[in-house]
Amino acid sequence: MIYAKTRPKIRFLLIISMLIAFFFLLDSLIMSSPVELSEAIQTEVHYESYKAIKGKRGISSFYLHFSDHQNLQIHQRNVTDSLIRHLNELQPGTKLTLLLHPRSSTILSIHSGSLELLNFDAALRLMAIERQRLLILSVLFCCAAVYCALWLRSHPKPRNPSPLL
Repeated sequence: MIYAKTRPKIRFLLIISMLIAFFFLLDSLIMSSPVELSEAIQTEVHYESYKAIKGKRGISSFYLHFSDHQNLQIHQRNVTDSLIRHLNELQPGTKLTLLLHPRSSTILSIHSGSLELLNFDAALRLMAIERQRLLILSVLFCCAAVYCALWLRSHPKPRNPSPLL
């Protein structure tokens, strides 16, 4: 029967779909979760440089390097040409005030003196869009897992013929 060969593939798709859905759900609940201004962690650092990692559709990761703090990431949706231009104009050692996401340590706001390089509210709006996208992907992969489970249930494993017959 053809279903005997298909069952392992469907079972594999079920497991992969559940894992991907779980990953997207966790990412949306932790990394892109909404945060109030009072919850954000404020820190002062000395800027050294940045590193942009490019993917097929633009910047996939964007890191800031500091002389007195660990490297921190800016969500790729928040990286604009204006931000990159301002960072290129900064001298190494420039003091920056950052607001960090309390659960993911992602940079939500950057100030250099009176100059605002990254706006907190704008960053949260863009992260909310990303959160919605991740939740939709999570639901789609959950639906795929449910479909696989229903398919496996409706197509039971064939029984081996009795050796006595």
